[in-house]
Order: sequence, then C-alpha cells, then structure tokens
Amino acid sequence: MRNLLLLLVCLAAVGTVALAQDDEPEERELITVLKMGEGVFETGLWQASGSELLASTTATWQSTLESGFSALSFLNYIHFDTGYTLDGLDDFFNDAWFEQSFANWEEVRKTNVCFDDDITLHEFTLSYLDANGNLTDYAMRYWVDPLNETRVRTWHIAFATTFSDGTPNPEGQEQLDEYASRIYPDFASCAA
Repeated sequence: MRNLLLLLVCLAAVGTVALAQDDEPEERELITVLKMGEGVFETGLWQASGSELLASTTATWQSTLESGFSALSFLNYIHFDTGYTLDGLDDFFNDAWFEQSFANWEEVRKTNVCFDDDITLHEFTLSYLDANGNLTDYAMRYWVDPLNETRVRTWHIAFATTFSDGTPNPEGQEQLDEYASRIYPDFASCAA
C-alpha cells in the first residue's frame, strides 16, 4: 500500500510539472520583434532599441559611428487585433501613410513598387537635413508583410548614398543591397 501511495504522489508531481510547463508565459512581443534583427545587424555596427505600444511593437537599428556608414532600419509590428484584409492593407499603406511615416525626411520620392505573394515592397529615394543644415541622400526599401491574422510587419532600411558634404557614396547602394538580402533573401529588391 505504501508503494502504491508513493507511486501516486510521484505521478501527481510529474503531472504538475507538465502543467506548469504548458502554462509558461509567451515571450514578450518586444523580444520577438528585436530577435527579427538577429543575423541581420551586427552588434558592433548597429545600436538597437524598441518599444511596446497598444497599436504596435517597434524596433529600430541605427548605425554606430564605428560602422563607417550612415543607415537606419525600422521594424513596425502593427496590431490589427480585429483582423484585416489584403485589399484593406493596400488602402491602409497609401500615400498619406508614407507622407506621415517620412514627415522628418526631405524630397521623398517613391521609385518603385513590386509584389511577391502577399508582400509588397516600396522603394524610395529621400534626403535627410541634419542639424548643421547638411542634406544627405538615402535609398530605402520598405516591405509590408502580413504575418498572421492580426499582425503586419513593416520593415524599412535606408542607407546614405551621398555623404553630408553632398559627394556621392558609391558603397551606400551596395550596403543597402547586402542588408536587404539579409532581411528578405528572396525579395531584397524590385530588380531581383
């Protein structure tokens, strides 16, 4: 009888451990979003930050001074908690969306848009006016990627194609191509 009681206690303990493992909390969405940059952005060359809001979770990667280049990447994990339609996404990510998204940039010009299944890629050229009055030109790729029924990932990356003195930066476009292929290996550009 004692062995039977000991066996029942052991089985109850194993069942409790199994239940506890099933009830582990999900990973915070902020961690999930920041992890999307793993394998894309090298720690010494990029500084990462992120935030959680009711309507979205975001991550930003900014090139460091040590990197030797000027670049920015922003991932917006947008919450559509009541769902969305693909046609509705086309209406949502319209010219007004991009005008608002790039309000701090100068001379924003969409140069291309293309599609791969449900993913849309918008390509831009734009300029940034720094505090010293220097205008730097950038090339940007901006993906709109519906991930599931309630989340859409927008992810853009921009590299300087001129230096702050206005001279061309021939490596900027090559760097954009390289990092874009890390973000979307099968859909890095509209030219691919």
